[in-house]
Amino acid sequence: MLWQEKKLQPTYQGDCYVETARCYFSLPEDEWDKHKMTYQKNEAFGFIMSNKYILGLYKYCREARRDFAVCSAKAPNKGDEVVNRLIDMENVKVLAHCLLLDDVWVENEQVEVKLYTIYVLR
Repeated sequence: MLWQEKKLQPTYQGDCYVETARCYFSLPEDEWDKHKMTYQKNEAFGFIMSNKYILGLYKYCREARRDFAVCSAKAPNKGDEVVNRLIDMENVKVLAHCLLLDDVWVENEQVEVKLYTIYVLR
């Protein structure tokens, strides 16, 4: 990220935006019981993830974000100019992507993961 910051030279005076893309996935029905546990007297789910699985999840989230952008680009009257530029990836550079694995939620047998992206508008 430091290398990318030197290359893009953001001013941090309104030229940087953080986007949160929510990505959802699920497990096969018989897998849920294997990952169920109790943590501090609360029902929880635990997943052991190697680098291969973390990179796969990261790739899945990036592809979901790209697919959303493609669908949104076809929609008329999308909102304000900055939002349109971020959705369309028009004159923006990516400073960093971040997948925080401590910001994962499970609800109704759906796992929500957030992909944070910092953009520099040009």
